Amino acid sequence: MHGLSFLVAAVATVAVASQTAMTDKEESRVAADGTLYIKALTIPPSNLWSPSFKSWHRANAAEWSATAMPPSPLPPRDAPRALWDKVDAAQQQYLSKTLATLKARYPVTVTDTHIAGVHVGVIAPVEGITPKRRHQVLINLRGGGFVYGRGLSAGQLESIPIAAIGKFKVVTIDYRQAPEYEYPAASEDVEAVYRALLTVYKPQSIGIFGCSAGGALTAQAIAWFQARELPRPGAAGIFCYAPPTTPTLWDLGGDSSIWASGELLPKSELTETDRARLAPLSWYMEKANREDPSAYPGKFDAVLAQFPSTLFLSGTRAYEMSPVIVAHTRLLKLGVDSSLYLIEGGGHAAQLAAIETTEVRDAYNYIARWFQQRLAE
Repeated sequence: MHGLSFLVAAVATVAVASQTAMTDKEESRVAADGTLYIKALTIPPSNLWSPSFKSWHRANAAEWSATAMPPSPLPPRDAPRALWDKVDAAQQQYLSKTLATLKARYPVTVTDTHIAGVHVGVIAPVEGITPKRRHQVLINLRGGGFVYGRGLSAGQLESIPIAAIGKFKVVTIDYRQAPEYEYPAASEDVEAVYRALLTVYKPQSIGIFGCSAGGALTAQAIAWFQARELPRPGAAGIFCYAPPTTPTLWDLGGDSSIWASGELLPKSELTETDRARLAPLSWYMEKANREDPSAYPGKFDAVLAQFPSTLFLSGTRAYEMSPVIVAHTRLLKLGVDSSLYLIEGGGHAAQLAAIETTEVRDAYNYIARWFQQRLAE
């Protein structure tokens, strides 16, 4: 629920006002370096939203967490495993209603199993995988800031619609993460599963996608495969994120960073309270070498130039929107087949929250069709 077109219009309006009718008594102004000082700004619901998105926003925006997880504070990093288990159970309970809604609309089977020793869920449409998709598979890397979402619930949230609509088999990976593990544990888990799938599927028939931290991990995994001379997958979906350039997941930069607090309210700077709440999201990457292409692929054109066909997804009120647009443009300049899907007024991971809206159903359908078109049969 954050808006590119609306922000552009707001910037243009303020700039014109500053040049024509600004007085010393008015609070809003444009500085010589282009900085906008906007003391009063009203951003109404977008007039381009569908009725269903307007209704969802009205009912849920005030309570929705941008991470699609409970807003309660996390335990200390060194808290006993039993306490973290309670956090994980609470998160799964938090997602249970949404998962029930998804499964009712998109009937699938979910098999809780292991591949190459890694905990995974294998998700498939109830009516079966169509003949054209039997030689294809998708890998899902769930979000959660590398600290939330252990288990299979968060991965199912991302995978169920795509499996059902696209008639794909989707393998969602319960990869290792903070606080117990740090980079590159998750990349190692993805590699193990990918190697196992390569014994069954052609690389060009394997797709990989994820949202938020899962989007970051998707980009890291592709770079990780490059470094180990593994064949690249056929297509990648980097959702709600861009190829990482920084260890702080919320500090991506660009105009859209005003939405980084996750409170659905734009802020010019994060407060100390915001930073304390977001700090656990940097635990996983805090010791990674800043010049490691497998950790920060977004810093290296040579790595990005070898990416497979890539689909970016974001929202126009999402903190990652600006980096996503820049990453999409970079891939195009590097000759990579890159696609961009934006949800009008969508915040971070909106497609995991506003699941019964026209905008999100359209996004699901596009994602499934995009992978169908990119993966080899």
